[in-house]
Amino acid sequence: MHRTRFQAAAYAACFVFTVVGCGSSGSKNEPPPLVLPDLQYGTRHFAGSALSGPDPDRPEPSATEPSEAFGVTCRMRYYEALPELDLPPLGTEARMIGTMRGEDAILASAVFATHLHYAAPDRTPEILDRLAAQTGDRSAELHEFDGALFPNTCAVFSATSPETVELAIDPEAQRRVALLVSRDADDRIDVAFVIDQLAKPGDGDDVVPEDPDAPDFDPFRSEQGGRVLQREFVLLETPPRLDGGPALLVVPSPFEGDARGGFATTIEVTRAPQDGPRADVHATAVAACLTEIRAENEKAREAARRLDDQELDARQIAEALRNLRIDRVQRRTLVFLTSSTGALLAEDLALIVEESGLAAYANAIVAYSQQEGGALEAADGLGWVLERGAYSYLIAKLSDETIRPSEHGLLLKYTGEVGNFPAVLEDALLASKSREDFLRRVADENRFFLEDHNVSARVRAFDWLSARGPVPAGYDPLDDAQARRAALTADRERRESENAAPESRP
Repeated sequence: MHRTRFQAAAYAACFVFTVVGCGSSGSKNEPPPLVLPDLQYGTRHFAGSALSGPDPDRPEPSATEPSEAFGVTCRMRYYEALPELDLPPLGTEARMIGTMRGEDAILASAVFATHLHYAAPDRTPEILDRLAAQTGDRSAELHEFDGALFPNTCAVFSATSPETVELAIDPEAQRRVALLVSRDADDRIDVAFVIDQLAKPGDGDDVVPEDPDAPDFDPFRSEQGGRVLQREFVLLETPPRLDGGPALLVVPSPFEGDARGGFATTIEVTRAPQDGPRADVHATAVAACLTEIRAENEKAREAARRLDDQELDARQIAEALRNLRIDRVQRRTLVFLTSSTGALLAEDLALIVEESGLAAYANAIVAYSQQEGGALEAADGLGWVLERGAYSYLIAKLSDETIRPSEHGLLLKYTGEVGNFPAVLEDALLASKSREDFLRRVADENRFFLEDHNVSARVRAFDWLSARGPVPAGYDPLDDAQARRAALTADRERRESENAAPESRP
């Protein structure tokens, strides 16, 4: 009887040691079965881009044939324990990083900036081989996503926890990871990665344990009460190219109870397959793409009708300002945002401003937007915020006589002779509510300089006005004073007559 109990205890101890990894290599006990995360997978398409999201003003694709759509395939594999990999953090490969906690823009968390990794197509095979060698049979393919990309469309592949949590802003909030792949009108591919998590509102960083390397680190752990949805977003600087092979995204599991696990997802964009099983898969993805774009367009139009324009501006501005506070991405962020919003002066300045002045330029934009009643009242939103910041930066340097010739040249290009007078420019800027309003004031000031005694001022003002619309008939800046005065008087009387004509009608 005692011998039987001893044997039972020995067998039990052996089983425990095997489970925790301390058993001898000769143990015949099989490892426990691989437990896969319980996730729901989804694919959808919309007209727009990875950055813009669904765009209600974007027309549906004019092309509808499968041969005209790129194919995009993502394969998601689960690893029970992710090994250390010689890969750059995802944050270093980012063109833009953004985080919204509820309605507030915040800095990206450490896990997002350092614990996610990206491999370009040239390193993907090597990393996948290393993962296979180090994890053995403790991994499994979870899902294969297939999508289709016409010009100006985006495919979204998502994995979502089925568990829901009731929040004040969302009664069925869920933890989710999503990959967005879009194609623009010039066939450029953009890739963005999104994580939705639950967090405590406020400015504190105590939503997660202080040590992100702790074994029980769970970046999605929520505090009791007052939770909000936190969304982290990264737009890749170097996404995979068309027919350039698969890129790889390695992500620690964001789902509860899976602290050591993680996912490796390959992303590949190819031309439409012409035959075989892949051609059938592609045709199915194209049909789904077209159907979903119609539905998403209607949904986006409805959402746009409900969303107040001022709120939309506020969200856009908050996200941009958060990126402008990150030194290493300031120039890239400025160039990207200014080129996307038609802020021409701001874009040119972002390209030429010296590194020593870059932070001051970015801070001028942030400071200008934070003035009472400032950016959120602007009719044309973020583009005007960027322009105002650029003008403010250049006006300050012109006033201090520290402006570089190339920077002064920009002022003269965009404001004519007014670009030599910082006080006049500043008055016009402070009084303006939009780009159009500002340009009207600058045009009026340049007309004033047509009467200046200095021939260089007259020529500069005349050239600026000529490039932007009609100038006084018969006026030549090189004529004598009497001829110039006669032309300007005739033009003034004509404009006064045109302005008075509507009032005189019955």
